[in-house]
Amino acid sequence: MNQDTYTKFKDFLRSNLSEWKSLRDDEIDMQRLCSLSNLVFLAKAQQEVSPRQVIFRKFSTQEGVVDREKEALIFLEMSKKGLGPKCFGVSEEYRIEEYVNARPIQNKEFNEPEFRRKLAISLANLHKVNIKGIDKVPLLERAFNDPTYFKSFEDKCNEEIYTPEEEAMIEEIKTAVSKEEIEFISKILPKDDPVFCHNDLLGGNILIRKEDNAVVLIDFEYGSYNFRGYDIGN
Repeated sequence: MNQDTYTKFKDFLRSNLSEWKSLRDDEIDMQRLCSLSNLVFLAKAQQEVSPRQVIFRKFSTQEGVVDREKEALIFLEMSKKGLGPKCFGVSEEYRIEEYVNARPIQNKEFNEPEFRRKLAISLANLHKVNIKGIDKVPLLERAFNDPTYFKSFEDKCNEEIYTPEEEAMIEEIKTAVSKEEIEFISKILPKDDPVFCHNDLLGGNILIRKEDNAVVLIDFEYGSYNFRGYDIGN
């Protein structure tokens, strides 16, 4: 990226963070972070301002499985309820988020009483959230009733040439999304009301805050109504 692009990023930071307004470009450091779709940076001021560090996110312009309007609504709702990072500024292109001084939870910690209890409480609070304007049909039901949902996967299976190892993995995935498996899962789905779920609770999206070991959930891009067991199973 050229310098003009970084200047645009910093202009957005200055316009949304009151104590950053007088910072020069060379007083704002932008460190690129690992991310799958969006451009994500750790923005840090060289002067003593508050907040000193924030997360700067440039949304991807590619069309994909993430509904950006819905994701923005969810992020703001989580921010208001204290269930996710604060939002300091947002536009159609960018978002400034609270920097959480934390680390991803480790696999072994899922079975440690302290973290297991804290994660259970965080999940319970999340599942109580009611977000207006979001389809309350469970994610699994919507996926199973949409004939195009698995089409891109099927097309890619037929178009590409794979190694024997890859073929074995693909066959395993095909079994997991087979007609028979979907029919079986549909029969055993809960009958109670769905709740708002994260739907992507991998270890990297569960942070342990360093100052107090609190559990913080991040990245609600796939958040929607679903069955609470989906989050627990994840």
